[in-house]
Amino acid sequence: MKFDPSSFLEPLPVVDDLPVADEPNPPLPEDRGRPASARSTRYKPIRTMYPRAIAPASLDFGGAGQGLELGAKLEIADVVGYHRLTGVFRQFVDHQQPTGSVEYTFSRLVPTFRLAFRRDFRIHDSSQRYSYDNISADGSFQPYAQKGYRERQTSVRAGIDVPIVRHAIHNASASLDYVFTRFRDLDRDRERLDPNAPASTPPAAGDLGRVDLELRYSNLRSVRYGYADETGRAASVRLSVVDPHLGGQYGDIQIGAAYTERIRMPWRGHQVLALRIGGGASAGGLGRLGGFRLGGLRDQPDVIQSFLRREAFGEAGYLRGFAWRSLPGDYYAVLNSEYRILSSTSSAA
Repeated sequence: MKFDPSSFLEPLPVVDDLPVADEPNPPLPEDRGRPASARSTRYKPIRTMYPRAIAPASLDFGGAGQGLELGAKLEIADVVGYHRLTGVFRQFVDHQQPTGSVEYTFSRLVPTFRLAFRRDFRIHDSSQRYSYDNISADGSFQPYAQKGYRERQTSVRAGIDVPIVRHAIHNASASLDYVFTRFRDLDRDRERLDPNAPASTPPAAGDLGRVDLELRYSNLRSVRYGYADETGRAASVRLSVVDPHLGGQYGDIQIGAAYTERIRMPWRGHQVLALRIGGGASAGGLGRLGGFRLGGLRDQPDVIQSFLRREAFGEAGYLRGFAWRSLPGDYYAVLNSEYRILSSTSSAA
């Protein structure tokens, strides 16, 4: 049988009480005298990228044992979320040392790509020297024994994140990062040779290149009118390889792991027992740099940012009451416990 549309029978008329539908393709109204176009154009992220941070939350000030710090943060992203550019600037007023970081994230594909540049400033007390004539570089008097030195850290990071499990409750991912860091002693030209003084130990400085591989799992969940995550658990395992072939002069292997648990209390209110245990081990190839450095918080928590973003201070893994990165070593284990009580709730329509 041949397929001939001209031989088909005419369809019978439809008997229905409903009104006749309008034309499915109505003419589009003209735009200011110009004819409307049905052509689509390619998405241009640059046309929708603008700052996406609340103004009071982008400025902060505080201190972490190195004097007064003034900081500013700016985050730019497109409306879809494919591109994100974040910039941070901090000024150490007492030492006149500007620092900052720039990070770009591309998340349009299944893996997320990250590229970051960071420059930081530190003051360490692990080195001791002796002033030959008790005169500093600016001509002022200084004691004979000098302890500590100023350090500048410049690092470049490139990484990729790949999701393994994407679920409404369970999430697992893997990341691979390459980090190159240069440690520079800002006071390396300060010492004058004194044959009568004890030998001085120069600070540990130089270049370090490493590759980090990390696996993460989390099913932490929060509730409305709650504070941070209230139930669930999270775990992570990290392997770091430091080698001169990666750029630098050090070689080491490090491994670390962490486990977090949130236990909601059975009585009334949003009361949660938060537990976290973390540890790590190093082969000891970094010498005086130390495979790990523990201590307190790096920066003083900013009250304005924490209030506007309703976020925790993020003290997991830190030792409260100690200076930042003041305890170096090749092995560590830290147990953090918190009992959280939500004192008040607020909502806005």
